Amino acid sequence: MCIEGILRPDFEAFAKGKNSVSLNDCAYAGPSFLPTLPGILMRFCRWRIGMTAGTRKAFLQISVTPRDRDVHRFQWKRDEVWDMRFRRLPFGNKCSPFRLNATIKHHLQQFPDSLAISELNATCNMHVDDLLTEADDENAACALIREINHHSMDSA
Repeated sequence: MCIEGILRPDFEAFAKGKNSVSLNDCAYAGPSFLPTLPGILMRFCRWRIGMTAGTRKAFLQISVTPRDRDVHRFQWKRDEVWDMRFRRLPFGNKCSPFRLNATIKHHLQQFPDSLAISELNATCNMHVDDLLTEADDENAACALIREINHHSMDSA
């Protein structure tokens, strides 16, 4: 199958089927590791420099196990109807933020403890696939950015 152009479909796991039940109605979201937005804003007021960074294609880097792919079945309609299944974690599922955060924490365990690893591992610093952190001065901010970039290049 060849799909021309770049597509970014929106998969709505909250959409109800014929039985009036959605995938999100049946899924367990897992515990929330997300900091509150007021908490994030208050933290940025405490430090001189606020920093954010995003994880590139975060959800698409996580595989869905073969036994769970039938739950992520959808139909693609073009000239004909195709039954398809996700092989990667869709970002519309209510459990996806938990699975992403748990996966990030799992992979951070392979690195020795450092300021960057501590910042990435702190629950209050991650909002889904974004790092939200701060520093007292430019030197500290630059050092943290260099270390995070070094780790991300090592694992690429």
